[in-house]
Amino acid sequence: MKDTAFFNALIRGIEKVYNRISVTVLRKRMAGYNKQPVQSANDLKSPLLDCVDSIIVDHQDTSKTLHDNDRPVPDASTSLNKPAEKHTDKPHIINGRDAGELAKHYKETAVKSELYPEIARKLQHSIWEHIHATIRYARLGDKRNAEMHTDIANSAFKELAHHATEEQYQAFMMKIREYLDSLKSG
Repeated sequence: MKDTAFFNALIRGIEKVYNRISVTVLRKRMAGYNKQPVQSANDLKSPLLDCVDSIIVDHQDTSKTLHDNDRPVPDASTSLNKPAEKHTDKPHIINGRDAGELAKHYKETAVKSELYPEIARKLQHSIWEHIHATIRYARLGDKRNAEMHTDIANSAFKELAHHATEEQYQAFMMKIREYLDSLKSG
């Protein structure tokens, strides 16, 4: 009986330590998030929409229709998405006293730009995917979907300004501009 009580207490203690570490890491991630984007954050939407307009004009064919069947495109209001359920669990609140030495260790060792570098890489990949989807829909003449992917790429591009260094951001912007210029000229 003593062993069961001891192991239950041990498990509860491990869970408390795990929760404290999780909250500390989450706070560190949130503190590492650059609240102010790169000063020279550019808007990707206008050059991409210019490219879309030029592609649609170049590839416009009046003999083909956008939708082959007689059904209209479903409205966004008829979505099957359900609202998110409300969680009644309250988050575990830790004060500075509870964080102790482990929090001090995380504060000393974590470097803001190196905390999660793959986020910038994933955002860049997402931006390219949505730029390519924008061009694909523009070539099909589907301006609505092209604009939707343009908005998504633009949002990801603005988010990239928070996670990339100024040099990475500017280099990525130059790659995008070169790609869009090659599309316009070719």
